[in-house]
Amino acid sequence: MSRTPRTIACCLKNELARGGYAVTYRRVETAEGMTAALAEEPLDIVVSDHRMPQFSSLAALKLVQGAAVQHALYRCVGSIGEELAVSAMKAGAHDYIMKDNLTRLVPAVERELREADSRRQRHSAEQALEQWRRRTESILEAAGEGICGLDAEGVINFINPRGAKLVGWEAGELIGKSLHETVHHSRVDQTPFPKEDCSLCATLRDGLAHWMDDEVFWRKDRTVVPIEYTCMPMHKDGKIVGAVLTFQDINRTQGRGERLA
Repeated sequence: MSRTPRTIACCLKNELARGGYAVTYRRVETAEGMTAALAEEPLDIVVSDHRMPQFSSLAALKLVQGAAVQHALYRCVGSIGEELAVSAMKAGAHDYIMKDNLTRLVPAVERELREADSRRQRHSAEQALEQWRRRTESILEAAGEGICGLDAEGVINFINPRGAKLVGWEAGELIGKSLHETVHHSRVDQTPFPKEDCSLCATLRDGLAHWMDDEVFWRKDRTVVPIEYTCMPMHKDGKIVGAVLTFQDINRTQGRGERLA
């Protein structure tokens, strides 16, 4: 005698109860019923028979994915061939369980709940990191001095709007450029400024903080701006991985500088 959907639901509930779970469930047999269930209450597990008179497991899977149920387990329960089972897994089902082998249900649920908890923790950590990143960017953008991040080769990987404005560039234009070769390549008299004499470059060599108050940066339009700066090294696992540069116009007047030919 074939099992009815109601009988199958009872079998699943009983199997989970034997595994120590107190189950509250809702049985639906149509897309409309599934949509309503997803909208009305949070779900930990979604288990679907493969074939139903007015519905199917693949249709149910699409609804689960469309509702962005992050922690729902989708189990394809039914008598399906290997090819169809693989298709269901590729479509996003986490597992499939045959009706005549429900002993796999509890271990599968336990595994999925652990993975769901890991996904939830990872999602929370990613959200916290994104909030921290946005707050940090807001602080850096509001800063009254230039702030620039350098990698171990002295290449700019971050600069705040104030810093970019001080040297006459858009922030995005400076990313990926060598700081020394772009804004610190020459002295005020236009003679070349070798890297070996540059305190900014020295920070990346010796791993020490360097401060200067009598140098110039070159703007994009070839005017110079007198600069006071501090360059702090960044270390990781005992190695120098970059530096953070803070700088400001000594004159404190934006746009003031000397044009050189």
